[in-house]
Amino acid sequence: MDSHTCPVDRYFGAADISTYRDGAGPLLFAPVVALWVVLGTAAVLAAGLAMMPWPLWRDAALSLGSTWHYAAFVALLGTSAWQWSERLWDPTASLADA
Repeated sequence: MDSHTCPVDRYFGAADISTYRDGAGPLLFAPVVALWVVLGTAAVLAAGLAMMPWPLWRDAALSLGSTWHYAAFVALLGTSAWQWSERLWDPTASLADA
């Protein structure tokens, strides 16, 4: 596990410093976020494959059937509700302060 986490920790530490230092340019943010997503996805896949081989993951996913569709719908619904509640926060806070 150390052979995997050390390079990832070094990259993320360097990305933090280069992104959040004084005078960091706005053009640097998008590539850093893209690399975070790519490396984060790779880390999740590596951890998953370390726990169980790919054929077992595939068989487990196929055995769930259409449950994936319901999970995606509920995730979108939950995200929408979260954004809606954040939009309602400002008017509600102004009522409480009055």
